[in-house]
Amino acid sequence: RRRPAEKTDPEIAGTLFLDVNENLKLAESFSFQRRPKKFRTGSWQRNSEKVDFLGASLRSSLADAFGLAEDFNQQIESAKKYKSTIYLSGVDVHKLEEPLTKSKQGLSD
Repeated sequence: RRRPAEKTDPEIAGTLFLDVNENLKLAESFSFQRRPKKFRTGSWQRNSEKVDFLGASLRSSLADAFGLAEDFNQQIESAKKYKSTIYLSGVDVHKLEEPLTKSKQGLSD
């Protein structure tokens, strides 16, 4: 079942916070040995045009974090499609940790 669309600024910030938090957990436990899980980007895709109430630096951090997550998701999808971990060699999840941490801190404030 789909989640209902976020209507208020606190709801938007809350769903972004949940996705950022989940992505941080995925980044910390990312493994090339196991089948990797895709990062969550749904709340950003739905609400990226509605985040004007957030500060410019936080919007930039969120855009960086979710942009990297979408790129990694494409590489993960390729690895699954072709059943080869070679597509994951370009995935550096440490790049994702800094913007996610900044985003989490900014959203919790």
